[in-house]
Amino acid sequence: MTMTYVRTYKLTYAPTVPHEDRASLNTLLFKNNLRSCGDYSTDVNDEHYGMRTNISEKVTYIISMMGVDNALEFIYSSDANTALEQLNTAFPEETIGLTTQTVKTERDEEQSARGNYIVDGDIEYDLSTIPCMIMGEGLTLTVKFNPNWRDTQLTFITTWITDKVARKSAIERNCVDIPLALMGQIQADIEHCLIRSGYFLTTELEGAVIDCHFDAKSESRSECTPDIIEKVREAKRVAIAQETGELPLSTEEEE
Repeated sequence: MTMTYVRTYKLTYAPTVPHEDRASLNTLLFKNNLRSCGDYSTDVNDEHYGMRTNISEKVTYIISMMGVDNALEFIYSSDANTALEQLNTAFPEETIGLTTQTVKTERDEEQSARGNYIVDGDIEYDLSTIPCMIMGEGLTLTVKFNPNWRDTQLTFITTWITDKVARKSAIERNCVDIPLALMGQIQADIEHCLIRSGYFLTTELEGAVIDCHFDAKSESRSECTPDIIEKVREAKRVAIAQETGELPLSTEEEE
């Protein structure tokens, strides 16, 4: 019997980033190798992120008649063609011409987020269904990041598919212990970017509301124990300490 075990670890931060500054936040995430993607993304290549040159085209439809150039201008081709027909009917003896003028504009802009999912560029990922990172056989980690109009939500969803009912210790190992270091690193990186955005204080991040629970395919649910929540917090602290040089980078391999 195939069983699917899901652990959801959701943080809700009170502040949020205004819509007009979210492209800058997306660039900060990219500089930390965290790449936004959506349900229909096929890759997370560099050209989708950071500062890029965007080229826009503006087409103007111009009617010249009775010896007057640029007598009439239209934004839409349908309007120009309608006017041309009416003018030809009204002035059958006149030569009336329709031309187009295209103006290209180049502008450097930061790229907006491509969706509400995040993948780490250093981790094997799968975008074929719901974007996720591969943690092992049958084990994936999905990260959702959603700064909306009311608050900011960061959600980690660990999914483990196994061919039999698993013991509690096996569920905790796969859904908690294996993805723990990566979760801590991603949370630390995202919170660092939120602080750099200028809209968050460290105290506001530490005060995040946490919802953590396990689900099974049978729809049964058990709440995360306090020690599991503390494990994730400690993993974030370790990631920060390693980045600042307070702790050496780990060289141990997982068993």
